[in-house]
Amino acid sequence: MKRGEIMAGQKMSLEEATSARLPFDVAEHIDIEEEKEIKRKVEEYKQARAEHLKTVSKMAFTQQCIDDKIMPLKKQKRIIGKYTYGLKGALFANIKDVPNILYATSFLLFLALVFSTIVTIGCATAINESALLEWVGTTTEEFKATFFHFILPIPFVSLGLFWLNGFFIISIPGEKGFSNDAKEKIEKKAIEERVLPDHIVDVPCKLKRFFAEMLIEYNVIAVEYVSENGAIRLWKETGDNKLFEKDFSGGYYEEEVEYFGTEVEPNKFYNTSDLITEKAEK
Repeated sequence: MKRGEIMAGQKMSLEEATSARLPFDVAEHIDIEEEKEIKRKVEEYKQARAEHLKTVSKMAFTQQCIDDKIMPLKKQKRIIGKYTYGLKGALFANIKDVPNILYATSFLLFLALVFSTIVTIGCATAINESALLEWVGTTTEEFKATFFHFILPIPFVSLGLFWLNGFFIISIPGEKGFSNDAKEKIEKKAIEERVLPDHIVDVPCKLKRFFAEMLIEYNVIAVEYVSENGAIRLWKETGDNKLFEKDFSGGYYEEEVEYFGTEVEPNKFYNTSDLITEKAEK
């Protein structure tokens, strides 16, 4: 047996134990492990606290949305769609882009139109070929009845469906087109001579255009005026938010934000669509 193994198996006396100390390398290793454990616990605490605050914040946001009657995103987009395009806008407002299936359907309908047209022309030519019809096993009268009742309508039906599908395609503006058209509608509305009731929030045209872009392209459902610093906070349906100081965008909206602050109740949520369509009440 080796000397090191004999010493390891021996018991130390009280005097030896009192005067014993850990070697430098061992002590350093223990300190590092303790430091890692402390850091791990600190990180766990930070993550748990962040999750807790996020949950509390989400609950507070949800409750304020209920208190201030904030509408869902899809409903607000339908409102702006109808405001911009009329009835069809309410139908297509929540479609970001033209679905690929519509393009595929158009292609198939086009092929059907071409094929049915060729078949119809060929059958029309065969009507007067009595010998051919006899060989096929039918009469001219029977073939004419079949042709006019079943074959001839197919190209016209295909053409009608092709046009209808094309109408759907061109009617869907897409997210960016929807945003641009809404801003154009807002600008036209701004120069109309009209009277705004005293109980309705007056939102400057520049801010309306900005809110429309935020709603359509960035899913902002609520606008809040922060009285502490004269800024506006925009809220998404998820509870995520962003603060815009009154001099944001190089001060382009500064005068409008200051005026907006005099029209609304501080720290209250307003539906983005209501502010755009002049339905938000003071």
